[in-house]
Amino acid sequence: MKRFLIFCLALLIATPVFAKDIKITLDGKEIKSDVSAYIENSRTLVPIRFISEKLGYEVKWNDETRVVNILDKNKTIELKLDSKDIKVNGKDLKMDVAPVIKKDRTFVPLRFVAEHMGLKVDWDANSYTVILQTQNQSPYFTEINGLLKELSFKNEELKKYFFAGEEKYSRTEIESKFEILRNDIQTTLDKIRNMNVPAENATSHKLILEISDLTSEILKEYRTGILDGNSVHAKKIVDIQTKLAVKTHEVVNALEAEKTGKTYTPDLDTQIFNRAGEVDKNKNPLEDELIQSLLKKI
Repeated sequence: MKRFLIFCLALLIATPVFAKDIKITLDGKEIKSDVSAYIENSRTLVPIRFISEKLGYEVKWNDETRVVNILDKNKTIELKLDSKDIKVNGKDLKMDVAPVIKKDRTFVPLRFVAEHMGLKVDWDANSYTVILQTQNQSPYFTEINGLLKELSFKNEELKKYFFAGEEKYSRTEIESKFEILRNDIQTTLDKIRNMNVPAENATSHKLILEISDLTSEILKEYRTGILDGNSVHAKKIVDIQTKLAVKTHEVVNALEAEKTGKTYTPDLDTQIFNRAGEVDKNKNPLEDELIQSLLKKI
């Protein structure tokens, strides 16, 4: 019996950890793989496709030599299946875990690859999250992401307060709360509009300024629609919030493209939505069935 228990314990120790899903974030945004990462010998392994698609590195596979090459403009990493030997820009190094094939996919140790490609890697044991950060990220991305997050939070507070909590407060309390939120939002909008914007971020910032204009428009509608009791403006607020959600979707994609040096091109659903609004300013683009697929993504 004792030998049996020892044998079972040995199996548990040797078995990779698949039970709990592992989250991976890059600069605060969760990035997902089509095949789940797993932990072996305290190291997180991810499919090689994750490296190429989500982290933006070029990956080459030699079937005869069973060698994987991971490249960017500054560095080349060469790994071999089932071997802990590795080359980084031609220099021989050792890894704790060898690349392996599981479920017909090639898995590589994420920390080793990411750190040697210049990413900072942290682990949050409570949330089971691998935290990746680009160490050479432009200050613009850090600043604008913080301002957009702040703007989104205040906008959500505005919606919840006036639509969910309208009956809980007196008119005086509502007006007081509105003025506080309006001032906070206006301060954030002023910071966005006065930013020094690098030339390579002109496209995303143009979209962000459109978000700023929509937010200012929403504040006016709240004033006349909610505070002054004009119900006609309630529909306008919903329409503007929808445009704001679509524009935010565009900004996220534009910033992601600019981080990797690519030119942002709106996806098809976004183009359709924008064209619907341009053709007829009085028609709600939500009435177009083709727009529904975009809204489901947001």
